Amino acid sequence: MTTGRRGTLPSIHEVTIDKVGRYLLANGWKKGRDQHGKEAVYNGPKDDSGDTIRIYMPTDNQSRMLSNRVEDALQILGAVEGRSKEELLYSLVLQGIDSQEKRITSAGLKRQIPLTLAMDVINHLRQMASYSAVHEDFPAPHFDHVSGASSTFLERCFFPHTFEGSFGMAMEVNIPSAAETALTNPEEPYPFERRVMKRIAVGLKSCEASLKSGDAGPLVESYKRGLNGNMCLSLSAFAKKLKTYDVISSFSWTEDWRDYSLQDTSEILISPEAAPLLHEAGRALKAMKQAIPYHCLATIKTMNEDVPAGRLNEAKFLDPARTIVLLDEYEPARLRSIHVSLDRDDHQEACHAYEGGFVVDITGLLERKGNSLVMTEYFEFKVTKMKKADVVEEIRKKIKAAQNPPLPSLSLFDSEQ
Repeated sequence: MTTGRRGTLPSIHEVTIDKVGRYLLANGWKKGRDQHGKEAVYNGPKDDSGDTIRIYMPTDNQSRMLSNRVEDALQILGAVEGRSKEELLYSLVLQGIDSQEKRITSAGLKRQIPLTLAMDVINHLRQMASYSAVHEDFPAPHFDHVSGASSTFLERCFFPHTFEGSFGMAMEVNIPSAAETALTNPEEPYPFERRVMKRIAVGLKSCEASLKSGDAGPLVESYKRGLNGNMCLSLSAFAKKLKTYDVISSFSWTEDWRDYSLQDTSEILISPEAAPLLHEAGRALKAMKQAIPYHCLATIKTMNEDVPAGRLNEAKFLDPARTIVLLDEYEPARLRSIHVSLDRDDHQEACHAYEGGFVVDITGLLERKGNSLVMTEYFEFKVTKMKKADVVEEIRKKIKAAQNPPLPSLSLFDSEQ
């Protein structure tokens, strides 16, 4: 699902055995038994004679046979898929990578742009990625402080070779494979890194639509899926600095995490005229700052007597006698502790769950208080009959089903579930 574009053809030497394997598995090929530990075999569709088409790859990236095997794979895939070698090379090299490109355009633009503008673009890429990660981790209309989700996400981001044909920069994000993402959110069956990039793309598309209509309302209403107040204000400040320039954003997506709603994410225009609308939306979202509805399956990390005093002081309005700490751990990128004060009956149930190692199901309003996440009010609390291993297995089943949807989503702007 590579929808962005690059100006230079990747080299065959950039293709690794992991990238080939991820691509083949994502496109229906099945991995067979290794050939005496030296080569892996992938079984594909049948040929005209009814024989299984096979692709062989070495098991070591240092193998002298790697280039030859990649050439063979490109030839076979070209015949099977009807795609050119160039298209396939793009797909293989960008396997496991989501990317965003920013091209700077202007009437009469020739051979140079201001150095300050180049720096503004780089800072903009970094700030939008940082804010999107925090917003995805804790989707509030506006936040006062950047959380650790920002630095964790930015460590997976890289600056690739600048593409030819225009002035611009790009950012690539390493996306974990399905095997590396054994635990994830069943309501959004994509890795955290993908969702951060998708949020930026959805937000920029919303901005483009708002500029055409002259209405900031859609930007405000779509903050749960797109830009929050911090991102709108940051983008507004960047748009002001463009002055006589425009910036065109294009995204490309690794093919082993298919999301049909992301097909229309190239050539997204941001111009200086967008600044006032973005500023208006950002101010409105900042004024909306509030606790967010939050639902999770969690294990009980500690009961009241085990909670460190310093943590309770940060959320001192809680009742220490019935405060528990939940561990929402069913997604590695969203590992978090949540403090909640239960009523007497629910606290008794929590004690049984803690002793038996059962998972609890809770829904409430979540706020950040100092360094702690606190559920200031909860609406539903129940102890499930599942233990951690049972929940993990259920989530894996949902992910597998979601990765093979019967029909594609039609648009980035589908109504929220």
